[in-house]
Amino acid sequence: MMVLLVPMLGWSSGLIAQRHYNDYRSSQKNYVFQDNFNDNSTGWWTGRDDADEASISGGYLNWMRIAQNGKTSFWTTPSGFDENGDFEIETRFRIVSSEERYLCGLIWGRSTSATSDFVFGFSQDGDYRIAAREDDSWSYSTDWTKEHINPNGYNKLTVRKVGNWYYYFVNEQFVHQERFRAWHGPRVGFVIHARSKVSIDYLNIAELTKSGGGGNISSGTASYMDYTASQKQDVFYDAFDDNRTGWWTGNDGIDEATIAQGYLQWERLKVDNATSFW
Repeated sequence: MMVLLVPMLGWSSGLIAQRHYNDYRSSQKNYVFQDNFNDNSTGWWTGRDDADEASISGGYLNWMRIAQNGKTSFWTTPSGFDENGDFEIETRFRIVSSEERYLCGLIWGRSTSATSDFVFGFSQDGDYRIAAREDDSWSYSTDWTKEHINPNGYNKLTVRKVGNWYYYFVNEQFVHQERFRAWHGPRVGFVIHARSKVSIDYLNIAELTKSGGGGNISSGTASYMDYTASQKQDVFYDAFDDNRTGWWTGNDGIDEATIAQGYLQWERLKVDNATSFW
């Protein structure tokens, strides 16, 4: 008689591993848009009107919402970019002045009607938030969360899409994971609220590849470590915390199987043959 305890079954290691900011090297990023604001070659609006004032100087895009109410959005439309592939959007900025709990942040997937998009930003009192808007109706992936934000300095926000998942990072620290949702439109940019001023250091948009630099896959691969975490994506994973994947359990006089405490336990009761289960 033999009892088999199976603690985990999986193909690849994607979902957990993607929570590490350094899973992707610079050599695995194909930049389709980069702006360090050394000049205005990408054509941001600058000037002053009744609602906003914007300038590019010293390597920063400085934007102020003069109006006492409402909010301002400003964006670019990257060309040659496939949002259905793996990608990364990253920016670094600081809030120079703002009211508490006024969100300033990154927007992407904005519709041409400007009524639907996704938002990842923070407030001057040091809380970040992730939200989505569809036809001006808001939903929130996170509540206001005080974690990893430097309220008095520059903060790096990273949105990374790998497979069917979004991964969010604040200053290279993983903060949230959620299912990918299709974009409403091609625009990527920023949003700030009334009586707020921001200084933006850069905006980068990159397509992610599964090879590059030290992570290249070669025909002579012989070491377990030859494949980095970023080169793997889960197609099946079962930690046996429950039986959602539908393994047979019970006792039929030939076999007995249970799932308990994170293990699939299988016992072959007969001694004259083998059992397979899948």
